[in-house]
Amino acid sequence: MRSVFEEIKGKITRRHIGTAVSVVVAILIFIRVGVVIREQKPKRLMPDERIQMVTRFPLDCYDVIYGTGLKTAIRLSWYSDTLKLIGSEPTPMRLNAALYPVTVTDRALEFVSSDPGVAEIDGEGNILAKKPGSVEITVTNAYTGNEAKAFLHVIRPVSGFYLQKSTVNLFTTDMGMRLEAVIVPDDASNSAIRWYSKDPSIVEVDQTGHLKPNGTGMTEVVASTSDGGFSSKCFINVINEIIRAQAVKILNKFDTKLDIGDTWTGIASVQPSNARNTSVEWESSNPNAATVTKNGVVKAVSAGTAVITARSADGPSDSVEITVSGTAASGDLDMNPTYNVAGGINYTAYNITLDRMAELNLAVAPTYNDGTGQKRADKERIKMYLDPNEFSSGAYKYQFMDLSKPSGISRASLAAFLDGKGILSGKADAFLAAARTYNVNELYLVAHCCVETGYGSSTLANGVLVNGQRVYNMFGIGAFDSNAIGTG
Repeated sequence: MRSVFEEIKGKITRRHIGTAVSVVVAILIFIRVGVVIREQKPKRLMPDERIQMVTRFPLDCYDVIYGTGLKTAIRLSWYSDTLKLIGSEPTPMRLNAALYPVTVTDRALEFVSSDPGVAEIDGEGNILAKKPGSVEITVTNAYTGNEAKAFLHVIRPVSGFYLQKSTVNLFTTDMGMRLEAVIVPDDASNSAIRWYSKDPSIVEVDQTGHLKPNGTGMTEVVASTSDGGFSSKCFINVINEIIRAQAVKILNKFDTKLDIGDTWTGIASVQPSNARNTSVEWESSNPNAATVTKNGVVKAVSAGTAVITARSADGPSDSVEITVSGTAASGDLDMNPTYNVAGGINYTAYNITLDRMAELNLAVAPTYNDGTGQKRADKERIKMYLDPNEFSSGAYKYQFMDLSKPSGISRASLAAFLDGKGILSGKADAFLAAARTYNVNELYLVAHCCVETGYGSSTLANGVLVNGQRVYNMFGIGAFDSNAIGTG
């Protein structure tokens, strides 16, 4: 007789095998989601034996119960990250943390930053990054003693870059020079710069920006930042011989009669333009009558005359005579009048020094025209034009005039200015009343009105019929050049 085993063996088909495999897979899945495995027959556990149970939270194999002990852990949303600071304000981000398993009763977490000056963190995991640097953030649970750490790197990206010189003349006999580069902001985390010359046979440049002339000709040296890819270039002209200045010419020898307190700025040109030294020094023959700064700004001090000279280091010079009258700068204007403003004015105080303002302007590489072409402005020249004390008299003073209150100009002076200016003629009282009613400088109102109306001659200023009503537009409100009458 065949055994029972042989009979069963003969009847097994692929279908039976497939069913058996499915059952095994189901059992394994059942075990995976957290069911305690028990033996079919009761068994007494020995003291050194243990029961293992997979927990449901999270659904992985790392949190398990061993006997009566519970394995716990703090999980973080990230363990290493980099944060970019944009602008001057602190930058926020968040670190999420959770204690596992969820059955732990005391789940309070404490967050601590190793350097709150770089980045601080509150009890909810909210981070406020303040300045470039690196911090270690520690998250702990006092009940379980668990601890987890995250590392945050705070960086400030480069937002701008320029070379302080746009053109450099070198001689084949020179030892070379170093180009100065400026990265904005000055506390950028990555200040690395890459340098290269478009023609090393003319000039070489090392990775510090030092130039070495090799042969005559003109080429470009280009510098770029590793962070952000900002670039700037400088034209390098290498010549064989030293070209000296042959002549100096003051280009604006006019309007040289000044009242006390007036200013005048000299513009000097050195020839030839490719001279090795194109700088000039300014001097006054009579500082008691008129002083002059190193940038050529003359200020009338007292009655008399002074010869202002622009001199090249190579010798050539040019001069102009300044005559100062015995009277102070005329006018009945008070640039800072005392005036009771109706309704009050809101002023905003900007906590910034003249030096810092000059640095901010320098970052955008401003240029000026000295009569021989555009040149890059240095910090001292920018400071000069930013400082109201350099332009406290003469026509330049009006750029610093307070527009939030009347200037105090007399009615007669204003009426004389408006006389003959089309529809604006005879309107001095209207401008004076508007200035006092709305706390606006009347000189600004008049100047703006003259610009927008063509000194009172425009169609809008003289009135346009709109729906049967004549409308006057004195300030060009809404008037676009493409259709001034229709839009204004």
